[in-house]
Amino acid sequence: MGITNILLLVLGYVLLLFSTKLVNGGGISIMRKGPTSDAQERIFSWFALSLMPFLSIAISGGVLGLGNMVFTAALTAGVLQLLLIYGMLGITGTYRLAGNALRDLVLLLVCVVLLIVCTNYTWSKGHPASTISRGMGLFLCVLAVAFTVWMLPYFMGKNRKLQRRPDTDFVPAIVFTLVGLALAGLGGVLFMNNTAALTHALNIEQGVLGVAVIGVGLVLPEYVRVARKYWMNTQKPVSMHLTLATGNLGLLLMIGLSAVISPIIVTFAGAYLLLACVVAIIVFGILFYVGGEVGKIKAILFLAGFALVFVLLMKFSLH
Repeated sequence: MGITNILLLVLGYVLLLFSTKLVNGGGISIMRKGPTSDAQERIFSWFALSLMPFLSIAISGGVLGLGNMVFTAALTAGVLQLLLIYGMLGITGTYRLAGNALRDLVLLLVCVVLLIVCTNYTWSKGHPASTISRGMGLFLCVLAVAFTVWMLPYFMGKNRKLQRRPDTDFVPAIVFTLVGLALAGLGGVLFMNNTAALTHALNIEQGVLGVAVIGVGLVLPEYVRVARKYWMNTQKPVSMHLTLATGNLGLLLMIGLSAVISPIIVTFAGAYLLLACVVAIIVFGILFYVGGEVGKIKAILFLAGFALVFVLLMKFSLH
């Protein structure tokens, strides 16, 4: 049973990643039936390649009633990704970070504190466990929309001139897009459902594998994107802006959308990670601004921080 679940889990993850390529290629081809700008195509690619996996996991988790797993995965992909991405990048070589991250780090910290306030409020009202209701989920979705509108000028860049692109076949583009959306749904369900089955087989809390499997799985494509840009030109400082923006938006969308579908009951794993994320943001910010460069020492500290969070989560979550 465990081997079958692992194989289906891997299949779901592969389908989820493959679906983003189909939707991105098909969607841009559909857009090119008329004049488009580089800005419009950049925004669509960001949605298809970066945000669509978050949405698929959120919807699948809400439908399957795996809200706590979505919650811990969102915290990992939104916050703890900083330790993973920039830790793994520092192991491969020394790099400089662009100095534009303070505002985004503060905004990320505000989002986490907001979640702490939300969960503590329901607990103080006599609920047996902290709960993120449908109403609170809707509020988080509204915040995500507001954040997107605020970030649009950055994502659009300067080249907003409309121009004709090479003509594309319209019908295959629609087919690719629809197949990609279907595979995103199927991949999300397989990924979530079989991860949950493994938690039962291993007798651990769902939130633990929400971090180790779902969260880390969502982080890996972003790491590849950052690392590829770094390897292509190591002289430029590594910008964290897009990573933090995607993390902020993904955090709000995943938790908000999942809670709208089915209220999330936050168990120990989620409550523990909320506090760990506050510490992680503060420590990362301090290390980020001390010394200017990230080498192996800072990288090891980042990765050790993530490992410590996960080890403690395992220690206190074993049934």
